[in-house]
Amino acid sequence: MDDPQPPPEYPGFDSPRDPTSSPDPAPVLPAALTRPIDGPQATIRAWLPHLVMLGLLVLAVAMVAMVFAPLRDPALLAASMAAMTYAILFLPIHRLTTRLLPRVTEGWRRSISAGAATAILVAMLVSPVALLLLTGLERPADTPAVLLGLALRDEAQVAKVADLAAHQAAESLTLYPDLPLDPEAVRRFLMDAFGHSRNQAVLEMIASGNGGFLAQTVLAVILLFAFFERGPWLVRTLLAHAPLADDQRQLLRRRFRHVVLHLLNDHVASAVAKGLALGGIAWALAGINFFVVAAVATVLSLIPVIGFASVWLPLASLLWAQQYQARAIGIAVAGFAAGYLVDYLGQRLTRGLDKRGEWMGFMLFLSLIGGLLAFGAKGLVIGPMAVVILAVLGGFWLPLYGVRDREAEAAQSP
Repeated sequence: MDDPQPPPEYPGFDSPRDPTSSPDPAPVLPAALTRPIDGPQATIRAWLPHLVMLGLLVLAVAMVAMVFAPLRDPALLAASMAAMTYAILFLPIHRLTTRLLPRVTEGWRRSISAGAATAILVAMLVSPVALLLLTGLERPADTPAVLLGLALRDEAQVAKVADLAAHQAAESLTLYPDLPLDPEAVRRFLMDAFGHSRNQAVLEMIASGNGGFLAQTVLAVILLFAFFERGPWLVRTLLAHAPLADDQRQLLRRRFRHVVLHLLNDHVASAVAKGLALGGIAWALAGINFFVVAAVATVLSLIPVIGFASVWLPLASLLWAQQYQARAIGIAVAGFAAGYLVDYLGQRLTRGLDKRGEWMGFMLFLSLIGGLLAFGAKGLVIGPMAVVILAVLGGFWLPLYGVRDREAEAAQSP
């Protein structure tokens, strides 16, 4: 008979095992079940290198912030001046430099253009001081010597300029008693800003870290040159990381340029032109100090609607009260005509620009006041630049998120 066959294997029942076969391998458990339980020490060991690196990074950022904190005001001033004058000052000079020096490398051409633009802008800022000296000195021919002495911090020349500025402030109060001017405070400011020797100013800056007015001004001039030279590269780098297409980047640059030109022409240049015109009218018709009237008219012309009228109307009233009726009528008529002519020419010159931003006149006035309170005299430039950036970015970004640009629609409507 045949040997009996072993019973078939069924699930759940043990099958016969060959005694010579190897034992079954041990069951393999998931890694999650075999991993030892993490304790506090293991967690600390895992996170400690990351915490150390983050702590060092935070410390480095804090140290850099402390180092650059004294440069905040000069950097903001220089960046604002460079951004507002890049299109009308640097670019024409750079085009001329490229045409005259075709064999010079682009880097050197940009450096030359930046130096020329900085020098012209500094000369424009110094021109009010020269105008003050020309109209206030007994001998206008001494103006170059006084300016040189002011630059060299000659105490005698500084005292002469301080006394002259205090006299002009007092004369301004005789014409406009409500002006917030203190002649003695003006004189003290100029003496404190320019009265110390250069070596003393340098020692104070090294010892205390406080450079004062003159050191801040020098830093702003140096940073202005740097922003003129390297500003476009910085802007391109920032826009390259923005979620914008190439045509949108071009549109943003064009929008910024139009808003800046609109601000400079319709408000700043218009105020300067009105101030110079009224100063000349007051000097020619009544012999009133040209510098005082021009300075007051330039500042107050930045106030929308009533700014310029608030300058020539008190002059006409003062002359009328002094029984100079003909001169009063002449200043009133000439002042009104000058304001109308400047506004008309400004509208003709900006006909091709973006018409948005008509509300910026009022915002500009508020930015001047707020900037003056926040940054001092530097705020006269930083404040308007903040308004420009807000207007450009708000008008550009909000429509991308579905917010209707009603001002643009009104400007495009016939």
